[in-house]
Amino acid sequence: MSTPQFSIQELFDTAEKENKLWELEKLCRIKALQNATAKPLNTKLFLNVDPNIIQDSEMKIGFTYEALQKYGLNPKEIVFEITERSAINSMPIFTASIEHYKNQNYNIAIDDFGSGYSGMNRVCSFSPDYIKIDIELVRNVNTNAMKKSAITSIVQFCREANIKTIAEGIETEGELNTLIEIGVDYGQGFFLCRPNEKFSSLSAELKMMIKAARQKADIERGINLFGDVELLCSNKHTVSCLEKAVDVYHKIKDDESFTEIILLNDDDTVNGMITRASLIHKFSDSLVTI
Repeated sequence: MSTPQFSIQELFDTAEKENKLWELEKLCRIKALQNATAKPLNTKLFLNVDPNIIQDSEMKIGFTYEALQKYGLNPKEIVFEITERSAINSMPIFTASIEHYKNQNYNIAIDDFGSGYSGMNRVCSFSPDYIKIDIELVRNVNTNAMKKSAITSIVQFCREANIKTIAEGIETEGELNTLIEIGVDYGQGFFLCRPNEKFSSLSAELKMMIKAARQKADIERGINLFGDVELLCSNKHTVSCLEKAVDVYHKIKDDESFTEIILLNDDDTVNGMITRASLIHKFSDSLVTI
């Protein structure tokens, strides 16, 4: 007997028609959490969720939390991934699903963003933690100026809204480099790693490629990797040139926030700067252990 072949979407559509949606969702979630016990430390686990389970009378509130406790997983590392396509059929269901998981303090990701089912203003009003940029926008972004412009707008909007962006379906080095240039936070796709039932890390070669591309993008955007001068010149890091060195030493030796000290003249103009390390070193040289 041959086994029926279903796509994931067909499987869930069939489960919904047979009133078995929560039963299938529960099975998938349990399997995902069981496998996640082997995931690397401090990594996120993204769980796809069908918003329509909110309507299922069999749905059990707190089921996921109980499973996390059972398998020793941290709720802060769980991200519920809700597809934007659900909004085309029922916006209230889409909204209720997001609110359900946000009220339990889980992170939320909106999947398939930019696929055309709902506008940026509506989706971002939910304040998700992540937005996954749809694969159709990502495809050939390195050769399509309009797609590049669209993703640039999404990234800029999300950065201002404190939302992390994830590009879906990266399949070429050109796409990856362009997305890094734009400033997308994270990515997924066959070029990075193919689906695998076991957790795997990026190759050393790919990590070096990403690091080099990010450094190049930072330089082109004019980002100062060493920060701004105002970080050194805050009021608490200034002293008068007339103050005794030993008094300054006692002030900073137990307070590591004093990394540099700005020396001021009587009229509050800058005379110079001395680092915490150099001052402590000077006094250490003059001390004798007894």
